[in-house]
Amino acid sequence: MTLIALVDCNNFYVSCERVFNPRLEGRPVVVLSNNDGCVVARSNEAKTLKIPAGCPYFQCEKLLRDNNGTALSSNYELYGDMSKRVMQILAQSAPAIEQYSIDEAFLDLGQCHIRDARAYLADVKRRVWTQTGIPVSAGVSLTKTLAKVANRTAKTSGQGVSVLLDRVQVDQVLSALPVEDVWGIGYRTGSRLAALGIRTALDFAERPAAWVRKTLGVCGERTARELRGEACIELADLRPKRKSVACSRSFGQAVSSFSDLRRALAGHLATAAAKMRSGRLAAGEVSVYLATDRYADGPQQAEYVSCTLPQESGYTPELMQAATQCLARLYRHGFRYRKLGVVLSSLCPVDAVQPCLFQKQDSRKDVLMTVMDRINARHGRNALSMACWIGDKQYAMRREKLSPRYTTCWDEIPVAMAVDHAGDLR
Repeated sequence: MTLIALVDCNNFYVSCERVFNPRLEGRPVVVLSNNDGCVVARSNEAKTLKIPAGCPYFQCEKLLRDNNGTALSSNYELYGDMSKRVMQILAQSAPAIEQYSIDEAFLDLGQCHIRDARAYLADVKRRVWTQTGIPVSAGVSLTKTLAKVANRTAKTSGQGVSVLLDRVQVDQVLSALPVEDVWGIGYRTGSRLAALGIRTALDFAERPAAWVRKTLGVCGERTARELRGEACIELADLRPKRKSVACSRSFGQAVSSFSDLRRALAGHLATAAAKMRSGRLAAGEVSVYLATDRYADGPQQAEYVSCTLPQESGYTPELMQAATQCLARLYRHGFRYRKLGVVLSSLCPVDAVQPCLFQKQDSRKDVLMTVMDRINARHGRNALSMACWIGDKQYAMRREKLSPRYTTCWDEIPVAMAVDHAGDLR
């Protein structure tokens, strides 16, 4: 029997912050987007205050202050490391796992011979909590779509675990679930279905397959079948190959100098190239995006330029040379830029790169990149970098409320203090 579970971290960004700062427990907490602009994560207490997701921070700042709340900048290093720890525990709980996002994963429990699915998921929930301090919700059912529904039920019921296997119980839950909240439907399609008299997930599931296919296509039919308990969406143990890799950032303050933009570009490119090489891929095209602040006075620009490489490459200096050419074509003197991004596309496996007939191949380039990536993986991001990138403090995004990188930076690891019998700190 197919048995799929979805384990999802509760308020993940906020939960990561609370692991290392217990003073945040019980208080309204929000985590902000790049440049401390908008709310991207909320604690349950902040949700109770009716602070919506995506709310500009200046609109809720006073409300948080009046209710003993706080706002924090996004600590991506901390969240990424805590995500890896949670996923390692989940990977030990099932023979197959698909990480769906930074804070949730599908588990294939069909071959685990589980007698009590609720007890099994409760044990998974307990192990994640005791080993990481991150609270999770878990739902299990016969398909991935129904597992999503079960996980939603686990969160809203407050129990943290939900099992939807009985058809009568499944139909009861689907009858109370708005169709736009079904995984794969969304607001626009939900509005379209509501105009046709389909308002709940059960209404949608009971529609004939031929009608659903004609109205929403193959993907819509697959979702309807999944709601009826027919597994149509397989668990992807490995993610599909990337088609592109991007790194884009908004500057904390406007940048007008070409040299400053080039230094920022070098940092973005190094990040994207390392991510690409981690998948053993090489790029055939480099693109650069440059934009001014559309809300500011002065000349405006938002353009995108691409450069095709003579041969696919993962060698950062070659990619940087192409990216600099793109930047030179985009740059306009006197413009105040607020956003810069780089995209590596036309990717192919490094083993499939076709050597250039008239260009000598240098194996030392691959060796150099491998060494650089290993050093940065061991000693921290940008421990070893290109000379043209000398740091990003001048044009880094604003993170004025940033918490320490408790698990990834030696200088920011928490220090435990003990008091001896004489009352002295040790």
